[in-house]
Amino acid sequence: MATKFPKEERFELTSQLTRASLSVPLNIVEGCGRFTDKDFAHFLDTALGSINEIDYCCLCASELKYISE
Repeated sequence: MATKFPKEERFELTSQLTRASLSVPLNIVEGCGRFTDKDFAHFLDTALGSINEIDYCCLCASELKYISE
């Protein structure tokens, strides 16, 4: 997907998408290692925030015509 982005956007938007995408499973894994449901829920909430970030980055890329829906 990122190869279709203009050169000036490849680093910024690609970097943000990569970091947010990696954050989702890493937060879930880290939450699984916690001993309370409250701690686990906190990490799941953080992962959900990263999913929302990915969704918005894709929306921006779509609106800027870097990708098609």
